[in-house]
Order: sequence, then structure tokens, then C-alpha cells
Amino acid sequence: MDMKTVEMTARLKSKAGFTLTEVMVVVAILGILTVFAIPEYLAWNSKAKLRDATALVAGDIRLARVSAINQGSNVTVTVCYQTATCPGTTVNPTPAQVTVFFQNSAKVDLMPYVTLNPLIALTNASNGAVTSPQDVQFSPVGIRQFTGTNVNNLCVSNTGAYTGCAIGNAQVFNFRNTDRNLNYRVVIGPSGKSTWCYSATCAGL
Repeated sequence: MDMKTVEMTARLKSKAGFTLTEVMVVVAILGILTVFAIPEYLAWNSKAKLRDATALVAGDIRLARVSAINQGSNVTVTVCYQTATCPGTTVNPTPAQVTVFFQNSAKVDLMPYVTLNPLIALTNASNGAVTSPQDVQFSPVGIRQFTGTNVNNLCVSNTGAYTGCAIGNAQVFNFRNTDRNLNYRVVIGPSGKSTWCYSATCAGL
């Protein structure tokens, strides 16, 4: 065998492909990584949907408060879920998904209603699904008020613990992703300012 043949043989060996064993090892490693990665992705995705929905509702509540101030009229934000009949609404009055309505004192829609992801539920103080509407009402100067609100509304003290709805307490809407049982909360303070937070026990304001 001459030198040229030896060099060609060495070059061919250096460009050889993977063996079946090597391919099987790589496939096995990818399979193991997938088993761990998919649940983590699903958990992250579910949490992201809940976060986005809660932030959306909080932002729209702030817009509703601004509308009350700009129009010099009471504005009511009503959150409905499942078999709840939303008072004063003419479109989709018994939503199967959490739906938020924004109306003035004449029951006229000020903003398009918002329907949340099907995996998100409105919950009560016991973390059970609420099948009656909850609402918050703003005065013409943007102050949260209790006139005309539903009896099943939730209020919390400055520690985040549930308490009776009084002038000095914050009102909350609790949202839960039904597939992960994680809770986020929208908080509306006595002044009418609102925020949202990750914990189901936060007061926020």
C-alpha cells in the first residue's frame, strides 16, 4: 500500500458517521430531557396565562376608573363566571368563561367586555369557583364605593386577610388557573387605585 492510499484511508476514517450505539445514546438523552422539560414548560405557560389575564383585568379596571372621572359618572366593573347572570348586560349574559364588563350608571357599555382564558376561574374566599358576579363601582371622582355592589364581593385588610367590606378596606378579585391551582389577585384600594399581585393573600395597597 503506497503513501497516497494510506492518506486516503485515514481521511475516509476521519469522516466516518455516527455508529448506531452513539445515535441511540443521543436519542435516549433527548428523551430524558423532554420528560423533564415538558412539565416545566406547561407549568410556565399556565402561570404566564394567569399572570397576563390578571394584569389585563387590573389595567382595564384602571381605565374604568379614569372613565368615571372623565365622564363624571359612576362606573361599575362586573366580573362574571360560569352560570352567573351579569346584571345589565345584553351580550353574553351567562358566560362560561370569566368575562369582565364595564358600564356606566345607565348600564351602557363604556368599553368592550373582556373574556379571559378558559383555564382561569374567578374564586371566592375558600378558593372555590364563584358562580355569582362580583363587581366594583367607582364614583365620579374615582373613589371606590359600595352602593349597588354585590353581596359576594371580597374585601381584605392591609394584611391581605379576608374581612368585611368597609370604607377602609381594599376589595379584591381572585383568579386561579384551574389546571395548576395557582392564585393571583387584583386589589382595588379605598381610594380607587388598583394593582395586582402574585400571592392569593396579598393586600397590595
